Amino acid sequence: MQNTDIADTIFRWGRIQNNSDWLPPVLVLILLVLYFIRRYRIDASEIKSWKRWLLFALRTAALAALLLYYLHPQWEHLIASSRVVVTVDTSASMGNRDADEKTRLNAAVDWLQQSGLIKKLSEKHEVVTLAFSDSVQEVKEGIESLKPGGNGTAIGEALFETLQRERGQPLAGIIMISDGSQNTGRSLDSPLETAERLRIPIYPVGVGQLHPPLNYRVGNLNLPERAVPGDPFILKVPVEMIGGEASQIKAELLLNDKKIDEKTLAFEADGSVETSFNVKIEEAGKYRLAVKIMPLEKDLFPEDNQQQAEVNVVDRKDRVLLFAAAPNRDYQFLCSQIFRDKTMSVDVYLPWAQRGISQNADKILEKFPMTRNEMAEYDVVIAFDPNWRDLSQEQIDILEFWVARQGGGLILFAGGIQMQDTVTGWVNDPGMDKIRALYPVEFLIKQSAFEHRYHGGTTVYPLKFSRAGETAEFLQPDGESGGGANFWSRFAGFYGFFAVKGIKPTATLLASTGSPEINGKEESGTLIAEQFYGAGRVIYFGSSELWRLRKTDEKAYEQIAAKIVRYVAQGRLQRESDRGTLALDKQRYSIGSTAQIRITANDPQLNPLTLPSLPVELQTPSGTLRMIDVSLDPNVPGAYQAFVPLDTEGTWSVQWTIPETEQKIIRTAQVQMSDLERENPNRNEALLRETAEKSGGVYFADFTSAEKLPEMIHVRSQRAVMDEAVDEKIGYYLLIAVCALLMVEWTLRRLMQLA
Repeated sequence: MQNTDIADTIFRWGRIQNNSDWLPPVLVLILLVLYFIRRYRIDASEIKSWKRWLLFALRTAALAALLLYYLHPQWEHLIASSRVVVTVDTSASMGNRDADEKTRLNAAVDWLQQSGLIKKLSEKHEVVTLAFSDSVQEVKEGIESLKPGGNGTAIGEALFETLQRERGQPLAGIIMISDGSQNTGRSLDSPLETAERLRIPIYPVGVGQLHPPLNYRVGNLNLPERAVPGDPFILKVPVEMIGGEASQIKAELLLNDKKIDEKTLAFEADGSVETSFNVKIEEAGKYRLAVKIMPLEKDLFPEDNQQQAEVNVVDRKDRVLLFAAAPNRDYQFLCSQIFRDKTMSVDVYLPWAQRGISQNADKILEKFPMTRNEMAEYDVVIAFDPNWRDLSQEQIDILEFWVARQGGGLILFAGGIQMQDTVTGWVNDPGMDKIRALYPVEFLIKQSAFEHRYHGGTTVYPLKFSRAGETAEFLQPDGESGGGANFWSRFAGFYGFFAVKGIKPTATLLASTGSPEINGKEESGTLIAEQFYGAGRVIYFGSSELWRLRKTDEKAYEQIAAKIVRYVAQGRLQRESDRGTLALDKQRYSIGSTAQIRITANDPQLNPLTLPSLPVELQTPSGTLRMIDVSLDPNVPGAYQAFVPLDTEGTWSVQWTIPETEQKIIRTAQVQMSDLERENPNRNEALLRETAEKSGGVYFADFTSAEKLPEMIHVRSQRAVMDEAVDEKIGYYLLIAVCALLMVEWTLRRLMQLA
């Protein structure tokens, strides 16, 4: 916003920048005046003297008016020209509550609105509002739209980026509203040195209590997504105490709201205690498990004393079909592992194999499934650089229907044989449109037979994970947190990958080589990507070297491989009706992230539904219900999707009622704060105070004292703004004056009978 109040008014000539600019117009004026004097002495020698001087005066006045018009007189207003940046911490820790019902972020937003701080600052400065957590974004929709989220608080990064954004601008100050929980990104040393050198004061406003009130809370339940009837499994759960002393509490395990176990938890001081329960469920079905702690009277937030999750007890194995164009290592290792896994069965289709070949598989198929019923026997298809031309068009249609309508899971491995042949191979074959649609990547058009798309050699390409990849549970070995960061940091990378144009708009990038250019060309080194395709999930690996994970940790490889298979099999296992499916892209989310809701819906004749939208019921952790619409996906018949921001920690649920029936399908998801944000929930007053002192600013420990900020931040500079209305009037009147003077002179000359 710009302030238009007049601070002062100045006059200047528009065409005069220095004294030398006066010479041409003054010289022309003198020459013209001398010319007029000479002409009037000759032309008007016979008339009276006063008449000659009158005509001369009129001509000179017109000339003077033209000179004024040329010099362009201007009146300009001096207005303030300085900027103030208001940065608001929107990290997950700002979702904490202290002594009242408001979160820290809500309290900050309410204060900004009620105090009118931004409006007051705008009277003298241009104001820019930024929100930061582990990244920085400009606030364009209004501060009331801010929600807590992110996996960390990067105050140093936020200040550095703010100073970079405002480089060269007259920045008068930075206001930073935060609890000071710096836990990721660059340190504050560099941005504070820059702020001090440029004399840009920083004004931190502290949020949150120095010593939060007592609160016990139950963390997210860690349990398998599926279990086998009668087969015991372990449920782990962290229970946290904040602001308390040594104590003991009881924790109960509930199965469908019925108590089945109880434990006593002992706390020495602030911190987290992890407890575990052995669970055994005899019958197949979906069950709701919950852990509930007995709240103490001093616990101010009893609503976080219980967490729940669903477990699917399935009395059958995951049925996997492997399709390989060659016996590469990924095929060999993955086939052997699935064969050994008691929870899976594996069949293989090997077009290259001779009859009677021996494989670690339950069955060797002579043909790829030829009917929908045959295809429906499988939950997952894993394809290793296949030649899709080995399938008939009818088989391709069956495969596409199985993924889109029946929730089949598809895992696709790129390779250097069939996909490399992008001139005469299936990649550019017009008849392979349905196959290319299944891939979450866009392929490059090959121009020459000598042009290679599969890059391999002695160079190792480490995996660079996106934020979605860092939080993808199926890429996380058991016992490791943070998206398996410890394991993947030990893994060197792949030596080969297939270059593509990029991922599709409907897909999600999980990992890449991080290089936008390969061999000097704009190609994408996409290594892992996923997409929903109707009711099914598709995962793409741009390299056929997943087996290399075994060299880093063989057990971790087995765990990740099994998780990938189970992840894509969800669409089949979650089918509760031929009329449709309901799925979430994850079961666990970080606070502030977005959940993708997918529905596939059929009419009573089992044809894809064509309604423009479907209503679903969303329940937040606090129990609030609201209706949302999922919209028809124009790319997949009968498929619907919606995106829901998750701004509250706890259990969220989505319920969909199948049209024209009373059947309901429910899915739940757990939303949690990252370990970084939970590590120290107290306000870091020392950091906030140091930030102010080193930059020459002032630290405000509460909102009330911070209301003095508009008077404390001085205008950095002033700039002149021309009064366009006055400028237009002056030009208009000068032209009228010239015309009037010349007309009067001409009329008098006629009356005096002069030429």
